[in-house]
Amino acid sequence: MEPRGYTVVEVYAGVMQQELHESIYNREWGVKSTAPSVSSRSEANFHRYALHLREQGAEVIILGCTEIPFVFAGKTHVTGCLLIDPMMALARAMIREADPARLKPVDGSCTSSGTNSVKPQISTMTASLTPRAHSLTSTHT
Repeated sequence: MEPRGYTVVEVYAGVMQQELHESIYNREWGVKSTAPSVSSRSEANFHRYALHLREQGAEVIILGCTEIPFVFAGKTHVTGCLLIDPMMALARAMIREADPARLKPVDGSCTSSGTNSVKPQISTMTASLTPRAHSLTSTHT
């Protein structure tokens, strides 16, 4: 995304990155262990990470691990940032390409209020994002 002029910011390395990893993989309370429900500890951590990204200037948060959308289920925004579920965006793009007439309207999860809309199609998503996309991802596997 950076070659296209977007600033990418991730949860920084160190303690917060370790906590992010634990919030996904911890065997007792991590999202992978409790999905589709989310422990209060993981939820609080992810909201703190989102706030951290917002403080860094985030306008959009790409939920970059498949488990993270469980934390924000049913939400289109958090801490004032638009949330993008990449799996949902990919699924919508595939339907659009295969049979556009069958693509159902979104519930608001792929659009933002204001002038900088994010369209539900992947082909226009990166072109429509404001120049400060951010991602919640863990660099650990």
